[in-house]
Amino acid sequence: MIPAFFAQVFLDSELLLKLFFGFLSFSIVTSSVYTLNDLKDKDFDRQHPEKKDRPIASGRVKSSVAIIFSICLALAGFGIAFSLNTAFGFITLGYLVMNIIYSMGLKNQPLIDVFIIAVGFELRVYSGGVLAEVPISPWLSLMIFLLALFLAFAKRRSDLVLSENSGVTRKSVTAYNLDFLNTVLGILASVLILAYIMYTQTTSLVPEKAEYQILTSVFVIFGILRYLQQSLVQGKGGQPVLMLLRDRFVLFCLLGWLALNYWILY
Repeated sequence: MIPAFFAQVFLDSELLLKLFFGFLSFSIVTSSVYTLNDLKDKDFDRQHPEKKDRPIASGRVKSSVAIIFSICLALAGFGIAFSLNTAFGFITLGYLVMNIIYSMGLKNQPLIDVFIIAVGFELRVYSGGVLAEVPISPWLSLMIFLLALFLAFAKRRSDLVLSENSGVTRKSVTAYNLDFLNTVLGILASVLILAYIMYTQTTSLVPEKAEYQILTSVFVIFGILRYLQQSLVQGKGGQPVLMLLRDRFVLFCLLGWLALNYWILY
């Protein structure tokens, strides 16, 4: 049970420390990937209205320094990861290899590009499960995959709109158009909502309150529709983190979801 697991985490300082270092190691390896990706995209980023000020694109950090920095990050991340758990270390290694291949060319292959991004988030989830020795629900796995696809396609739509307005075209969006991306976002939003509803009905954390879990779907549906509205109408789907931090409606959904889940679980 998840509540029992969290109680165990906070009571077991060794497990808490292990999870912290697992998070740290994966974050370090992810930073190595992002550095490599910024290095590969520096020419495009220099023409981007927001990304042009990034350290590598702006020239504040030399390419040779970025390469050394990326390698050092990867080695440091692997050192921590393999010391924690061998399986966790290999998942982290697989994540890095997949993203190197992605940065070197697959990022320009339509559909494959967004699926690789989604698989990357799946690896994050399962790596945490391995470290914590907690099985991952199939419905949770499906939701993470669908959500990652949804956000990735929203990002592609944002890039496409930018390319049409500025004339700066990223190769990854040349095979897409707005009609296709709008349709895909609508389909993914629908399936994601359905997957969440199924999750609430098949993964009962507190059996006597299982009937209330579906109520949390209200916040999920509102949040997804708000994101769709901001993406399709306002053209703000390219930065989900900033939307989460700045959009009061999305924040309301998140806080409401947390509060209702807390009441259901406790």
